[in-house]
Parts: sequence; structure tokens; C-alpha cells
Amino acid sequence: MEALSIETRVSHGQFCIKDPDVDVALDVYAGLNGLIQTRGGENRATILTGISTGKIALTYAPCQAEPALHLDGWDDVVEVSMTFATRRAGFVGHGFQDDPITDLPSLSAAGAGSYRLRVHARGRNEDLDLDLDLEDNYGDLVEFYLVQAWPNPVVPEIRYKLTDRRGEYVRTA
Repeated sequence: MEALSIETRVSHGQFCIKDPDVDVALDVYAGLNGLIQTRGGENRATILTGISTGKIALTYAPCQAEPALHLDGWDDVVEVSMTFATRRAGFVGHGFQDDPITDLPSLSAAGAGSYRLRVHARGRNEDLDLDLDLEDNYGDLVEFYLVQAWPNPVVPEIRYKLTDRRGEYVRTA
């Protein structure tokens, strides 16, 4: 399947990946990799954004096997394992439980089990530099994400690239 790209809204400085019917709580993660937290790798992950509320560009690339690693053009790249209970795991953006991102296919389409997710981010520093009068940022896109997923046994997290200030702030908080 080809990679699919959309523009979507996020809120509370994050968007999530989860199995259906799994509650998603607002979380603040400190001292971790600064990009994605998997809560033990089961059913749910939170990806931290630079903007509190607004639009991001999100590309999802389902893979049959581990794809080639490309770091150029990305600020942060982290790879984690997740285990899904269903074949319907997906993205959740603005509104969390109420607003799944239905424009993208399931991350666990190959069936329940363990998957590897490689998350790429760029532009998360941009909101740190914006002087906004409003809490919401629905102007030009400044943040871009690529999520690649493939079936794979659970293995430890890999931090390929960690260079943006947003991630550094979270890692040292």
C-alpha cells in the first residue's frame, strides 16, 4: 500500500495511536525520548507536537517489512514497538475519543499482534518561535510527521535522531 498524506487537527500538544475502545488520557511525558511514548507498548501511544492546537501534515506508510531508514529532512526519528489487540488500530487527533482520524487506514491491518512504528517529525520548533495572540494555530502548516508501521516482534526503542528543541525540552523536563 502506498503512503497516504493528510492535513489534520491536533489538540493539547499531541495526537495518539490506539486500538478502538481504548481510552486516551491527556498525558505529559517528561524524561523520555521527546517524540513518542507507548505506555508499555500496548494498545496506545502518544506523539507530542510542537503546537498546542492546530493543523499538522501527517503521512502514514504501512509496510510489509522494515523500510529503509531515511533521516535527511527530519528533526527527530524514533522507533518503538506496539502491540495491538485488534486489526483496527488508528490515529486520533483533535478531541481524542470523539475524533478518530478516519482518512488513514488501520495501523494493524495485518491483524492483532506486535508492530514496529518509526515516527519522523520536523517543524516542532516552529511553534516555539510563533507569537500567537490565540491559543489555536490554524494558519500555515509548520509541522510534518511520517509514521511507518510493519508487523514485527517487540524489541527495544531506537532513537535514531533527536535534534529539535521541543523534544529536548521534554527529555530534560
